[in-house]
Amino acid sequence: MVKVFPPPFRREVSRIVAASDSKYKLGADYFCDGKDDQIEIQKAIDDVKQTGGTVFLKQGTYFLSGPIVIDKSNVTLEGEGYSTGLTLVPGVNDYAIKVLGPGVTNVKIMKLVVNGNGNYQSAGGCILLDGGTGSVYRSMITECYLREGKEAGIKLNKAYANIISNNFIADILGDGIKTTGSSYNNRFIGNEFWNCSNYCINITDTTDTYNIAVGNFFGYINVGEINDVTNTIYIGKKLVEDRDISTIQSMFQFMIPRKSGVWFSHSISGGPYTYTSLSANTLYAFNMPIPETTKISAMGFTLYSPSSANIRMGIYGDNGQEYPGSLLWDSGTINLSGIVYPQANVNLTLKPGLYWLAIISDGTPSVQQTYDLGLCLIRPTNPTPNGQVNVYQVSYTFGALPTTFPSGASVNAIRPFLALKKA
Repeated sequence: MVKVFPPPFRREVSRIVAASDSKYKLGADYFCDGKDDQIEIQKAIDDVKQTGGTVFLKQGTYFLSGPIVIDKSNVTLEGEGYSTGLTLVPGVNDYAIKVLGPGVTNVKIMKLVVNGNGNYQSAGGCILLDGGTGSVYRSMITECYLREGKEAGIKLNKAYANIISNNFIADILGDGIKTTGSSYNNRFIGNEFWNCSNYCINITDTTDTYNIAVGNFFGYINVGEINDVTNTIYIGKKLVEDRDISTIQSMFQFMIPRKSGVWFSHSISGGPYTYTSLSANTLYAFNMPIPETTKISAMGFTLYSPSSANIRMGIYGDNGQEYPGSLLWDSGTINLSGIVYPQANVNLTLKPGLYWLAIISDGTPSVQQTYDLGLCLIRPTNPTPNGQVNVYQVSYTFGALPTTFPSGASVNAIRPFLALKKA
């Protein structure tokens, strides 16, 4: 049998669009001229929207004098990453890409740079999901670089169960992500925010309930990281409690390294690494979700200065009540003399779920800590930034770790940076 392969220059997509400055235009269905480029892109979308399909934008810069509109389900708009840019020209006063309902689902926007050019707009931004008289739901915006949106990088209005993940959102003149009009159960995962003039994530309507923000990084904050008028945003452990394992795996998958021998830990947000001194005879434990079955070969941390103290590290399971439970592994005593990166070998396979990484010392060694733990914050009373549980501490005489974590632990502001190594 003779196999026939398609030409290498043409991807298996529904429509291909080339920019005026695309290096390789061969195989494109539409060719832009650097002016009103949304017209050609819109034609490509209109070609595929009745049956669904992908519009692939080749490398280059596309200048938009009006929005790109997706108003049907099962449409993907995909670029070539940072080499594919969409720029609103001055005076458009709208969003560059608009996904409009009612009843629109399974739309994907990915691998694009979108410049809202907000200094020259009176309204609008980068990407809008707007359900209109109905909703936009179960759609995704991922791996995009969104910048200079006037009102927002991404705005959700009457939108639910959408995933906004792994985007870089920077230099926004308003909010990084903004929800309005009963936008609920959306997931904001692994995004990086820099220099948003207002909030990085702003939940503005009292009907925008039960959204989820996990593993996001917030840098150069102006007003605040997250504003939630509903007090229902979920950050971390609530996922384990309210979502099935398959959902947890898909939402936290990016946390686990693919290659063996790689160190990983909790997500970090809000600021730089710092150092802090542990208290002697105090057992600390912080929460660590594991989204997929993972074999661990080592656990370690970083010292700030030489120390003659002894430490022990451990891993605890969760007791089902958002609290450390049974001991799974104890490192034994490690003397810190002459060590910068203390670590111990582990031979343990962790199934998906919530775990607790523990440390105790007989002295007061200075260890590296994080400014904040952006992942798996457990709220003991209300889902607000106040009262979050990052680390539990309890008095315990240095020695073999207890087989069950002691009850009565208190919340502690110390956040030792403990890391696991994938086997």
